[in-house]
Amino acid sequence: MVGRKKIQADLPLPVIKAVFDIYESKGYGLCSKNIGSCNYMGKV
Repeated sequence: MVGRKKIQADLPLPVIKAVFDIYESKGYGLCSKNIGSCNYMGKV
């Protein structure tokens, strides 16, 4: 896998999800819709 990174943060999951939802709305990538996790894939 090229460019894939796992980031661990001490923030609540809803905060992280909200940030990636904003990125997705701006067209920067895709955020997963799974409950209980957050996966983001940025555009290249």
